[in-house]
Amino acid sequence: MNVSSFSSKLHGVVADVPIVKAATTYDDPLPGDTYILIIGQAIFLGKDVDNTLLCPNQLRCNGLIADDCPVHLAPKDKPLLHLIIVPDSNFQLP
Repeated sequence: MNVSSFSSKLHGVVADVPIVKAATTYDDPLPGDTYILIIGQAIFLGKDVDNTLLCPNQLRCNGLIADDCPVHLAPKDKPLLHLIIVPDSNFQLP
């Protein structure tokens, strides 16, 4: 698959990017917990990017809630959460 760059380390179109099932971690700074996230059908750019980008629609298709409203579009009376929420549990990932 060819993808357009979204990293300062990459420029233009990147060719032949593999689609993988991957694992990444999230370290929650407050309690110090580490979570392992398994992501199916992810593009793999290896060390060419510093952060893992999650697709909100892919999260939604797998039954999760993605609160991803951009700051400038959020209603003034609704605080932004920017969370991934697992329904029917108390688990939320900032």
